[in-house]
Amino acid sequence: MASPIHRLRARRLCLLASAVIGVAAAGCPALAATPAPISATETSASATAPSDTQPQSPQTSRQRLGPTSPVVRTPDWRNHLFAALGGQATNLVIWLPSRYLFNSDFAYISTTSIRRNLSTSVAFDDDRFLTNQFGHPYQGGLYHAFARAQGLSFTTSALYVLLGNVTWELLMESELPSINDLITTQVGGIAWGEVTWRLASRVLDNNATGAERFARELTALVIQPGLGLTRLVTGRAFASGPAPRMNDLSVRLQAGTVGVRRDDGLRGVGLNARLEAKQGHVEKLPANFGAFEIYEAQLGVVFTGPAQQPLRRADLHISGLLGGARLSRNGRQYGVFGAFIDFDFFASNVLDLGTSGVGPGLALTLSPSSKWRFDVETMMLVHFGGVTAEYTSIANRNYDFGVGLAAKVDMRLTRVGLGELFLRANRYEFKIVSGRSGRQFTGLLNGGVRVDLSRRVQLSVSFGLIDSHARNDGLPAVDALQRGGELLLGWHM
Repeated sequence: MASPIHRLRARRLCLLASAVIGVAAAGCPALAATPAPISATETSASATAPSDTQPQSPQTSRQRLGPTSPVVRTPDWRNHLFAALGGQATNLVIWLPSRYLFNSDFAYISTTSIRRNLSTSVAFDDDRFLTNQFGHPYQGGLYHAFARAQGLSFTTSALYVLLGNVTWELLMESELPSINDLITTQVGGIAWGEVTWRLASRVLDNNATGAERFARELTALVIQPGLGLTRLVTGRAFASGPAPRMNDLSVRLQAGTVGVRRDDGLRGVGLNARLEAKQGHVEKLPANFGAFEIYEAQLGVVFTGPAQQPLRRADLHISGLLGGARLSRNGRQYGVFGAFIDFDFFASNVLDLGTSGVGPGLALTLSPSSKWRFDVETMMLVHFGGVTAEYTSIANRNYDFGVGLAAKVDMRLTRVGLGELFLRANRYEFKIVSGRSGRQFTGLLNGGVRVDLSRRVQLSVSFGLIDSHARNDGLPAVDALQRGGELLLGWHM
């Protein structure tokens, strides 16, 4: 049962959650636009997904988008119904095995638990870090993708995330509704769901047949089950359609070695695999652009690690432009200022960190010549999440919840045909709201050089720093530092 202090803090954070959700769903003029039309193929990352559950009729609006563009249709009440059912089916699929296979305590719900959840305040839970900071955003991403797969707009789909999120917390768990879950599922789920929906849509090709068609549909299902399952249920996975619309998607696969050394003398080595995907460019933004026409996703995993200390690391970073305004463009410099949404997950044997946030940001591209290019993206976010606790105070939890500001900078200097210099820096401040009172400051830094070996193959050498500074009230300060380096061979699609 939550203490009165935790309840008071939770009530205050409800105001923060409302503000965060409001900015993510409707705070930008670009997000308040009319819902995008439904395309008969999901392969355009800038178009809205199709709805084959909706039959064509004389009243159906039609529009031609280009020589390879399909007929588009406007979603109706059936699409909203199926979007809601998809979210509740997600809840049921998660709850059933939790209750009857794993006998999880939270899954023993009853009318008593539902009445209590409807009449009491929210609190912080003590679930595992992976469950809270990755599992819930993934669950929110399913809500979002089921709605997107029905042809609903970004803003409308964000509201279906809220519907699935609230019904899970109130009806499907015997525990008190968790303020941390409500925020993380909503904000992280929107970012995760939109990006994976777009990536999965890009894989699809309704003209493909045989083994290629099967491989594409299966890949899309793995990337975003909400989209893949919708296509199976509606029959779109087996139907032919128009040619896909191509888009500005850049994908880089990398693999290599990584080595680290901590300030306490421990060392480790391992094998590293990374996937980076980026959609859109500042100089190509239309005058009236929508949400996530520019986004970036990075996934990295260290999957071995002998030496003195086995390495354990997985990181996921997603950011997307929600809306804003283009800056002056003169052929050599382009820019956009707007609101960004961000989701970060970093788990290692040195640091666990997971945050979701929104805030203003600036993206600039400078092209002094046809051979040189400088890109910079910076964001200042209001974020909420969990971070490793140096002094634990809550049973079953080795991390604290905190709220604060986060700053992110990503810079790249590119010489066409030769390679690029890159630097990424993330700084996080946490005001602890559940755990030992105090503050925590954490930073992730990665920089290096990438050399083009050919048009597709690249070799990169980089260094990295992870630093953490805990300042808990009435307790000794704790500082930790880890240095590392990576050698990666990459293939640029």
